[in-house]
Amino acid sequence: MYICLCYGVTHDDIRQSALNGASVEDIQDKFKAGKCCGCCMDEVKKIHCHAKNNICTNPLPKVA
Repeated sequence: MYICLCYGVTHDDIRQSALNGASVEDIQDKFKAGKCCGCCMDEVKKIHCHAKNNICTNPLPKVA
């Protein structure tokens, strides 16, 4: 699934990079995700967090 439509970055691109030790900033530098319109940054951070098996703080609010 595409997460960053501006640069064609997929969920798997982000997940694999995180599993290989990349930080969110590394992912932005490598794939440019979040560096155009920024709409995908919350999702990039969430995917990164879950890939690292961290307790993700500041979850996105649920849509009613």
